[in-house]
Amino acid sequence: MNIYLENTVDSYRTFLRIKELPRYEIHGRQQSHPVRRGGRGMTDTDPLPLWSLAASEIARDAGQARVLDRAGTFHADAVEVIRRRLTGCEVLAEEFRRVCSEEGVAPHHHNAWGALTGALVRRGVIEDTGRLVKSQDPRSHARRQPVWRVKA
Repeated sequence: MNIYLENTVDSYRTFLRIKELPRYEIHGRQQSHPVRRGGRGMTDTDPLPLWSLAASEIARDAGQARVLDRAGTFHADAVEVIRRRLTGCEVLAEEFRRVCSEEGVAPHHHNAWGALTGALVRRGVIEDTGRLVKSQDPRSHARRQPVWRVKA
């Protein structure tokens, strides 16, 4: 995606948001960054809004990829445990942490749990049931979380 910036306050705000992205290039007043395809309705010439779903998803995916890249065998070990112990079940993501911990599978950093959930969705291991329930883990302060179905 290429963005052309003008001498305006809005362009400066856009520039600041782009600098927060994991990958970008600056060539004079032109800035570029990757845009994921897939029906989001954006093209290479569309401007990136200050608060943009595409930019948010790019940053999320890049952050999750960085965490999993540094996680060693955690991801593969966790997927094996989740498939073996939870296939056919409808659970909160906190259940992934519980069963993995029981099996001695732990990440190098707590952010790997969220990255794991995202990876499970992208790989088709889990699917969202569309329901939200309150978490039972005291660290989550009873926040509402999606219920996931672990597919066979």
